[in-house]
Amino acid sequence: MNGTVRMTGFFKESSTEALVKHGNFVFYYDNGKIESSGYYEHGIKVGSWRRFTSDGTAKTDRYYKPESAAFIREVMAYK
Repeated sequence: MNGTVRMTGFFKESSTEALVKHGNFVFYYDNGKIESSGYYEHGIKVGSWRRFTSDGTAKTDRYYKPESAAFIREVMAYK
């Protein structure tokens, strides 16, 4: 709303015709500093995600197992 970039990344159509995050994404705080960055695979976080405080100090990275993403997609398919 105020012109500040909040996120960069791409969306892709899923099998349910919804748009899902797919590929590299970067999320930003209101002050323009990076909040987090990582990879989405068909709407689910996978791999290492870098995280930062609002002043730019690194926080502990989070790791999302690719096999967990496959499990989540499988469960979501049976809604």
